[in-house]
Amino acid sequence: MHNPESRKRLFFSLLLSLSLIAGHAITSIPVVSATSSFKFTTGSSVLTKAQKAALKDWVAKSGTDAPYLVVGAAGELPGVSDSQVRGLAKKRGQVVKAYLIGLGVNPANITTKIKVTKFGTVPKFEIVQSYAAKTIPNTPNPEPAPPVVISCAAGGTCVVGDTGPGGGIVFYVSNTNFTSIGSTCNTACKYLEAAPASWAGAEDPHRSWAENTYWHTIVNNASSPETANQSGIGWGYFNTRAIILQGNSNTATSAAALADSYNVTLDGAEVADWYLPSFDELNQMCKWQRGVAWISDATVCTGGTANTGPGAAGFASEDYNSSTEYNYGYRTVINFSSGSHGPDGKDTARRVRPIRAF
Repeated sequence: MHNPESRKRLFFSLLLSLSLIAGHAITSIPVVSATSSFKFTTGSSVLTKAQKAALKDWVAKSGTDAPYLVVGAAGELPGVSDSQVRGLAKKRGQVVKAYLIGLGVNPANITTKIKVTKFGTVPKFEIVQSYAAKTIPNTPNPEPAPPVVISCAAGGTCVVGDTGPGGGIVFYVSNTNFTSIGSTCNTACKYLEAAPASWAGAEDPHRSWAENTYWHTIVNNASSPETANQSGIGWGYFNTRAIILQGNSNTATSAAALADSYNVTLDGAEVADWYLPSFDELNQMCKWQRGVAWISDATVCTGGTANTGPGAAGFASEDYNSSTEYNYGYRTVINFSSGSHGPDGKDTARRVRPIRAF
């Protein structure tokens, strides 16, 4: 044990156990793994020709895309500092990694692990630490998750015929956002939905536009909403509230009050911003229910067949109320059979189908 050559040999007896493993994480195919182990020349960190050949052969078999695990182990020897042992082991691991990179392996696919093990005061000229072969799955890129499709009713994109978030049927999709003052969507509205055919029973009910006190009185409230003469898309809610504010609040005699009173509770949330459509909104609903293709908002309701639009049902071939006032004694209506439209006396009972913007 005191022979200088023996001490030298014992002093620098180190081992780096090299495990090069590649596998595929496909459960239907057996996992392939292998281990290539060798030790460096005493005190050296230079790969021999045989070791280089072994590495090159394994890379050729496994491919440069396979993951590689370089596991080094070295014993702590008497008279040699921990830093020296660790430094030598680390250097050997770096040499193996550098050679793998030189063979074309992606650095990101190489994992280096170095472990120093204490063996007491008498070092052994044996394997200090050996590692069982392990498999590092070469997991292929997972298939992208299918996109989550959110329904129109849940707040997703809508098309004509979809069930809307209020439980009605979408009949109008705007190319750009529009404003509906008073509606929940306010300045960011894009769709209109009509109440379902059964909203008030077996058929759309008849109601006059105003109560008899206001049959010949123009809507001119002292506070907002002041008037009900707007005809554009997005103005129906404003008109409806103006008509009610005038004094037409009886659901038995006022079309606006009846439309405004409709509300539904869906998933615990009340949807109560229904209203009597403006003339232009009523025109879009007429075209939809008759299955007339949308060309522009200005296109009048003509042609087609009643209740043939996507999701359309329960519409009568009669005049329907709009919330647009024509003058002191008249409001505007549209006939859902012929598409004809014009002024009609506020005292006359016409059909009612509420809508809402969202």
